[in-house]
Amino acid sequence: GTDTGDSSTDDITSDTTPTFDVECTIPGSTITLKETGGSTLGTHTCVGTGTESVTAAPDMPEGTYDVFYTETDLAGNESPDSPILPDVVIDTTDPVAPVITSPTPGDNVPPTLTVTGTCEPDATVSVSSPNFVTSPVTGSCTGGTFSIPVDYGPYTGPDTITATQTDLAGNGPSASDTITGLTISSSN
Repeated sequence: GTDTGDSSTDDITSDTTPTFDVECTIPGSTITLKETGGSTLGTHTCVGTGTESVTAAPDMPEGTYDVFYTETDLAGNESPDSPILPDVVIDTTDPVAPVITSPTPGDNVPPTLTVTGTCEPDATVSVSSPNFVTSPVTGSCTGGTFSIPVDYGPYTGPDTITATQTDLAGNGPSASDTITGLTISSSN
């Protein structure tokens, strides 16, 4: 219910008190949210029948969890375990700065080029410059690298490019890497 980041369905979140959708079958019954290690992650009293929400409390530390729930009626009868929601990841750590590998400081570059570098796998990387036609320009980190085409249009002169990244949980933007001293030439 509270999956952060670019995807709302990947079960990776920076929220340490995430909300999980559950199915209530009996008004007044108690839903107990659990992890496969046996710890209780939260409880909820059903208002009616159908989909309701349970918020984890207290905070869940960073890590990967397999989550399920049971429902207990007013007489104390507990249901079998729900299906497991595997690999729920709590990630609250900002990614480190990406590293621009091309261009390099002092390069003379054409007005249309590709900025490349290394990054956190599956992160979203943004490269920016006040002189790009569109800034920032974003792309994906695939296999630990990024390759993002940029366009200066008719601009010629000195420039600086900055890269940041945001991870799958939505942490970031990271610290930045900056390439300085570029010269944009007027021909490709």
